[in-house]
Amino acid sequence: MRRNRAALAGHEIFIASGYAPCIVTSMTGNELRQIRERLGLTQVELAADVGLDPNSIARQERGEVAIREPLAKLYRLLAERANPRLKPKRRR
Repeated sequence: MRRNRAALAGHEIFIASGYAPCIVTSMTGNELRQIRERLGLTQVELAADVGLDPNSIARQERGEVAIREPLAKLYRLLAERANPRLKPKRRR
């Protein structure tokens, strides 16, 4: 199976032959820090909430390690639940 990658406005598109393209939402360390601060949490508190080591949160915020799609979705979901006004509008 061949896989191709392409970038599109802060997202990655994975295309595997025989499958529909999949858009992968990425997140930067700065975005993570902004979400954590909006939630009023320390790195230790956020780490406990998502089941990570506090050092992992710090390394993600500094950009030393990538924030994988499942964690990026979880962080955004936490932010949306804490402040529903941050939730993106749905298309009809």
